[in-house]
Amino acid sequence: MTFDVLSGIFSRHPLFHLFRKQNPALALSFLYEIFKKRGVLTVRQDELLIELDYYLGEYDEHPEDSMPSRDRAYSLIVEWCSEKLKLMRRYRNDEGFWILELTPVAEKGIQWLEELAESAPVAAESRFTDILERLENLVAGSLKDPEMRIRELKDKRRNINKEIQEIESTGEVSGFLDDRQINERLWEIVRSSRSLIADFSTVEEDYRSLLTELYREEAEQDITRGHIVGTALSTSEKLDATPQGQSFRAFWQYLISAYGGNRIGELVGRLDLILETGVDSREAGYLRDFKGRLFESGRKIVETNRRLGERLHRILESHEILRSRRLLQDIRELRTFAAGLKGNFPKRDFLMSGTSPSINLPMERPLSYPSEKRRVLPVLEIGETQMEEWALLFGMDGIDLTVLENHVNELVARHGSVSLEEVLRNHPPEKGLAEIMGYFRLAVTRASSRIDSSRKWKLVIPSGDDSEDIERHITIPEVIYG
Repeated sequence: MTFDVLSGIFSRHPLFHLFRKQNPALALSFLYEIFKKRGVLTVRQDELLIELDYYLGEYDEHPEDSMPSRDRAYSLIVEWCSEKLKLMRRYRNDEGFWILELTPVAEKGIQWLEELAESAPVAAESRFTDILERLENLVAGSLKDPEMRIRELKDKRRNINKEIQEIESTGEVSGFLDDRQINERLWEIVRSSRSLIADFSTVEEDYRSLLTELYREEAEQDITRGHIVGTALSTSEKLDATPQGQSFRAFWQYLISAYGGNRIGELVGRLDLILETGVDSREAGYLRDFKGRLFESGRKIVETNRRLGERLHRILESHEILRSRRLLQDIRELRTFAAGLKGNFPKRDFLMSGTSPSINLPMERPLSYPSEKRRVLPVLEIGETQMEEWALLFGMDGIDLTVLENHVNELVARHGSVSLEEVLRNHPPEKGLAEIMGYFRLAVTRASSRIDSSRKWKLVIPSGDDSEDIERHITIPEVIYG
């Protein structure tokens, strides 16, 4: 932390470029609201644009009067994704939609501001206990002497037997944690889990940088395929050999194992049953969907690594597809030009050529336009008996949200988190669409629940007429309750 190092950080780091803007609080508070408070990792750009448009109307302290609010929101998204700020990363998913996610820069900035803003409990006791437990695990894991290890295990067994005898003799458990100690430990666990999720973006950024470097080298003229593949494989092996890469690989293998994945859900479920009133429910609610967040974060890193492998495979086979020297030359020039832009497209005026010419021959124009033939879709005819079924489906009376919440809580206590599809499978809707809308209302009011509009599933509405060939169904966004 010398003067030169700090001067370089203040002059080059994207966060300090953001802090020198007119309203940095607008950017970080909005990103925190969308990604952290709602517990999502990715958001579609069109959805984020709508959210930012509303947010600007309420909190923008420096509105540009000459620019419409929707254009202002889009310009901010482009600016936040630029190389100068690097707050978000933008890419297309398999369905062709633009997807936005936080970068390590935004993760670290939000984490730093959280520590400055939140009134964290003075958890001296829980932190000291955590340090002692880590030291004990470190010492136990570092022992290579069999006799010393056996002696430690016997001491643990002696203490366990002593505690069992004490509980059997008194019928009571002594030394359990009070509400203050539980809240302190919950706060520490949630803080560590959020930091773990944020660290994943750094690992993913390393693999994405390797993929970008692969594209850049592929655009060079004088670099052979063997050199590109060799460099990529060497860099990938170096990444895997670093402590960061080894730690992630060990974590991922543990998480996808039957024991590791089930252990997290089991412990969180037991914690829900044990905790009583007086415990911070927000911290406990974050842990209910922690397993899902871990899987999603790890899956993105594995997906980036898979794309790297696919690109290497295409490079090896490219000589069979691209035989023309002129085509290779043009593609290399385009790649070099695109790699130099990196999303910073120049703002220039341009003129479109080749558009259809306007015809100015008034004497050749007809006196009227031919009438359009409109295609009328057939109307689905429903009998009186079927009308009663549809009335039950779309009726709005008699919905008890308490009953619906009990259905959700029952499955959440059993599995840790549950989707709306699983809830409806266990408790089929009896009162039509209004009952399903009631479940959506619960998802909005529960802090630990989320609605993913990018993923949808189909709810088939059963028909009482077996001879009917028409399938009635509703397309519903995925809802996860925690």
